[in-house]
Amino acid sequence: MKKLVAAAFAAAALFSSIPAKADAIDMSTITCAQLLQMKQDEISFVLTWVAGYLAGTEEETSMDPEALGAHVTATVTYCGQNGEMSVLNAAKESAPKG
Repeated sequence: MKKLVAAAFAAAALFSSIPAKADAIDMSTITCAQLLQMKQDEISFVLTWVAGYLAGTEEETSMDPEALGAHVTATVTYCGQNGEMSVLNAAKESAPKG
């Protein structure tokens, strides 16, 4: 019983130290210009999310690290030329065809 109480207190302490829930972000509204102003880890997060989202819409269950890297690079390049476009649409436009 003491272990259960200790575990409950530990869990409560852990959850109390987690920051408050952030507001949801509509990922389709992030523009290329906004993406290119972000920190590197934020850019990585957004582009990883976008790649996963697009894979999910195509019901793709495999992941090729080289292809992902190439697509991320292509998306960033495309974004550099199309600042007002959403990152999601830029990723769709820069995706390899085929």
